[in-house]
Amino acid sequence: MAGSCEYICGVFSKTLSSYGGFVVSNNRFVETLTITPGVGFATGPHAFSAACVSKALEIIERDNGKLRAEIDELRSFYVEELKRNRCANIIHCGHNVFVSYPHLYAATTLAIDMRKRGYLMSSFMFPSVPLDRSILRLTVTPLMTRDIYRGFCKALGESMEFLAKERFGDEVMFGKHSKAYYDELHPAGDEAADEAKQKTE
Repeated sequence: MAGSCEYICGVFSKTLSSYGGFVVSNNRFVETLTITPGVGFATGPHAFSAACVSKALEIIERDNGKLRAEIDELRSFYVEELKRNRCANIIHCGHNVFVSYPHLYAATTLAIDMRKRGYLMSSFMFPSVPLDRSILRLTVTPLMTRDIYRGFCKALGESMEFLAKERFGDEVMFGKHSKAYYDELHPAGDEAADEAKQKTE
């Protein structure tokens, strides 16, 4: 990246659950960029976040990919546990795992019910995602253990069963999205990749 473009933009929101976008450049106009006073996602990183991110990058570079391999293994375990507990629409990329539901606010209702069960998670609905769905974002971190993920996935399955019975029905809680949805997501998600593989065989 360095040397191939004049500006490099990024965000540390996915590092140590931090926040703060950044733009770096040798171009003198970079100095004209300003930081807003805490509006939305436009805040710059404070000193603590910058120090944590710097240390995290140092550790990641030092361990020769061991930490990344551990996270990949943990994510695979996590996805299998979600499937075991009847999550139908799983999308995973990097250290984020998403479970999507074919309903405007089902994921947000799930997040509220899961909070009562002792788990805090992020949910998204329109306009963050298209109007016909809502999603849960479940982040994989090296601080989590298999036991924690196993317990979480079991609780999520129980919450889905409860809401299927009390409010949304099985089609929303356990039903797959339409094929067009997976075409839109490809190549994210095992189901989309498996479907594409079957076509070529």
